[in-house]
Amino acid sequence: MKNAILYNGVWFNVIEKEAENGAKMIGIKSHSDGVVVLPYTLTNLGEIDLFGVNYECNPLRPNNFWYTCITGGIENNEDAFHAAKRELLEESGYNQQDHDKWQYLGSLFPSKLIDGDLSCFAVNITDLKKSNKKGDGTKNEEHSKFELISLNKLILKEDGYILSMLMKFFVRNYSEIFRKI
Repeated sequence: MKNAILYNGVWFNVIEKEAENGAKMIGIKSHSDGVVVLPYTLTNLGEIDLFGVNYECNPLRPNNFWYTCITGGIENNEDAFHAAKRELLEESGYNQQDHDKWQYLGSLFPSKLIDGDLSCFAVNITDLKKSNKKGDGTKNEEHSKFELISLNKLILKEDGYILSMLMKFFVRNYSEIFRKI
């Protein structure tokens, strides 16, 4: 298998990979692994109530804003779980320190053009007090807004992270329903 770096950027490289059979693909390789976080709340009866998403600036999307999950990179000396906790605080203002409220949902390859996967987490933020979100210092996060919205509104969003994370969440937590299908 041959690999070539076509562009060496600050956060990622554009690469070309060739398989043993001669098939070639140009894609993106991040300089760090990443995480995706899906916060949620429960009702007093323990049923799913709301899901947390960011409405963030993205010049590549219609109207320059887009609903998506909390995402971010894993920094030096950090594992995926601690990166997820940090990203939750930075992008939402919620600080969930109770390990039992976190669920690892597996990994996700965000696109066939991305060389690498993301670690996926769901986190119960019911009854937590929200503080000011810290952000990562970028303009995109400076103008983002974290929102808690209903499942009915969430499934209408067109973001691939949201839909993939919802499927992972429901399969993990309600697998008996999926076994009957």
